[in-house]
Amino acid sequence: MGTETQHLTEDAKAILLLCCHFNSGKNTKAEKPLSLGEYNRLADWMVKGKLRPADLLQSPPDTDTLGAALNIDGLRIQGLLSRGAAMALAWRNGATVASGSFAAVMNGILRA
Repeated sequence: MGTETQHLTEDAKAILLLCCHFNSGKNTKAEKPLSLGEYNRLADWMVKGKLRPADLLQSPPDTDTLGAALNIDGLRIQGLLSRGAAMALAWRNGATVASGSFAAVMNGILRA
């Protein structure tokens, strides 16, 4: 990802890629971000496997494994994680994260 997102941790980048909309255009065919329930299933799976969100960026799990374990299309998760350019563009165009509350949420997720 570009320099625009360098001050985000790799965990934060992975979570944003999985859960945020970066292009709200009606004519885009972007992957639908994970719902809260879907992310919770993924987070539970990561905790059981002693993984962090950043691990999904470094070595994405097999799509069949994810699909079977989480009832979420593994190709969808791969597609969401591959949106680094869209995230960098959104960031450069003014997307922000409320750092205080985001940090609290991140700490809660990472401690789970």
